[in-house]
Amino acid sequence: MNATTKDIARQTGFSLSTVTKVVRGLSRQYNIKPETEKLIMGAAAELNYRPNHAARALITRKTNTVGLLFHSVKDQAQADRMFAIQEYLNELGYVGIISNWAVGERSFQTACDSVISRGVDGIICSHFETQLLTAKPPVVLLAYEDERFDSINYDYQGIIDQACDYFRSQGHKRIGFVGARTNERRYHAFMKQVQNDPTYTYCTQDGLHIGQAAVEYFLSLKHPPTALLCFNDISAMRLISAATSRGWKVPEQLSVIGMDNLPDAEVFWPTLTTFNSRINETSKILVDILMERIHNPEAPLKKIIMDWPLIIRNSTGPCPKGKVMK
Repeated sequence: MNATTKDIARQTGFSLSTVTKVVRGLSRQYNIKPETEKLIMGAAAELNYRPNHAARALITRKTNTVGLLFHSVKDQAQADRMFAIQEYLNELGYVGIISNWAVGERSFQTACDSVISRGVDGIICSHFETQLLTAKPPVVLLAYEDERFDSINYDYQGIIDQACDYFRSQGHKRIGFVGARTNERRYHAFMKQVQNDPTYTYCTQDGLHIGQAAVEYFLSLKHPPTALLCFNDISAMRLISAATSRGWKVPEQLSVIGMDNLPDAEVFWPTLTTFNSRINETSKILVDILMERIHNPEAPLKKIIMDWPLIIRNSTGPCPKGKVMK
């Protein structure tokens, strides 16, 4: 016969309420002392206690699961964000169910249906087709907006403006952009900066070869750019590697800025100037907003705009005054 929380309470001497909170992973939420948690979890292991989540869900009508709708785990920033969200959910006694739609013919609707059908208590989503989402379970959006849902958004225009202002402060005039697609908000923000002149822009959904292809395009121009802003750190590092292989020196002849501030940005050479998207901080706020919405459905909607600080490293420098690539 399987051990129960009553067995653990009887063996440890703690109340059934305290034992239940600990085994559900809610110690921090209810300020239960670490030594108490250690004793209870030790007894649970000794008694070979295994929680019955299905039975609990039937009683509480909650599954302690959250749907995580992100495009792909292949995107390093999204993968890091999902990991951070999962860690924080675990601390609160929840589990994230990840559903992507970057594989084969799988659609966002299919990914969405797959988590809703599992009875998740809430959803954290980063996708523009918000009209496909329903009001139940509660939803928190990242980087997109819908008047029905809580959201964290980014000031992409402000980010692009800051990058271009920094480049210009270093004397750069031929400033370019490397992106994933032309319907993306960062691309449109950049186009406002350059009066809709696409000469120094390169966009492709082929992320693996974006660096080499972009370098070949820019070097085919009569006057190549001296500064490039990339839509994420991976594309920036691939572009720098491709540029270096063609003899295009960074930052002596070409300055490059990325976006995300991935851990590799600090160890890549030259170390990457980038915008810090504050992945861990944003992930925690997303979870906190969702938990509040789950426990207080009638609370006012939260609409948060996160800024991205610019971290200046070695991949940027003054505009070259001598020989430039032609």
